[in-house]
Amino acid sequence: MYRLSHPLGEWVIEQGKEAATTEIELVFDYSAHPTKLSVIESLVGQSGFLTLSLLSVESVQCEQYLIFSALNDDGVAIDEETCRKLFHATNPEDQLRLQNELSDAERNQRQLRKGLFEAHDEIEEKRDDLIDKLELRMRQTINTQHLFSLRWSVI
Repeated sequence: MYRLSHPLGEWVIEQGKEAATTEIELVFDYSAHPTKLSVIESLVGQSGFLTLSLLSVESVQCEQYLIFSALNDDGVAIDEETCRKLFHATNPEDQLRLQNELSDAERNQRQLRKGLFEAHDEIEEKRDDLIDKLELRMRQTINTQHLFSLRWSVI
């Protein structure tokens, strides 16, 4: 794992945050899921909108949190834990697809790590610049950035 404050880490994060996302509808097929979760079962037949945001708290070090928020079509809020469970309650085909995507992401991560080691040597030469950045981080800032929104339904 590389440091988020490293220029390469910052670049990777910015690329992900700036990637264009289109509005999609994601259907959670609960009937095909082998494990029954009562909190998800209560959503069968419902649909709505879900948003994922990144909350960043910067001080001496940067802390980042993924925040889910969702409403069903009747305007009832869906709690964050239920949103997280929706994303874990995928069917076997989705799990295989996600596993393949994860493998691709891990392969990409290994390539980025290689570049990280090369960039690390360059960073050592810019020590004074890093000290200036550290002083700036000591002032805490909090930012929230919208990552994506999607229409959801549970069948």
